[in-house]
Amino acid sequence: MFPRDVARPPQARFDRAIRTRDIYMAELAAIEMERMGLGNARALLGRYAQKGNPKYDRAALKYLARYMAEAAPSLEDVAQTVVLLVERESPWPLQRVPGPLDPR
Repeated sequence: MFPRDVARPPQARFDRAIRTRDIYMAELAAIEMERMGLGNARALLGRYAQKGNPKYDRAALKYLARYMAEAAPSLEDVAQTVVLLVERESPWPLQRVPGPLDPR
């Protein structure tokens, strides 16, 4: 952990960890968050995909379940998301732009 980060809120530490590709620190910050939003979950999932992390498959399934429950996407959006998850292609790891894969 960076010395200055100790006093930062978990979200700020999570964002920094995602930017610096530090999965371990992102996971620690996520534990401290009251609730991890879909955008944050997707950012962490994107890092798992980039690094070939063994947690990817389980995290992808959890993300998909949350996405369907919380965002009420169309069948076409779900199908598109599944294809991206299976191919481990992540158009979103650093983007926080609302869209069909990022309901806000």
